[in-house]
Amino acid sequence: MRRTLLAAGAIVASAALLAGCGAGTGTEDESSGPVTLQMWSWDPSMPEIAKVWNESHPDI
Repeated sequence: MRRTLLAAGAIVASAALLAGCGAGTGTEDESSGPVTLQMWSWDPSMPEIAKVWNESHPDI
């Protein structure tokens, strides 16, 4: 009984690992081009930080 339970557990764990490492279905078209991010902050210096960051990352 214990051996059967261990074998079943190993099979389930192997299936979970294989499913987690499977190839994605996305295409390159989905990840290319400009990206828009939205950030919320209560820090009054954040607009200046965001401006500097945006200048160094023009595609985002």
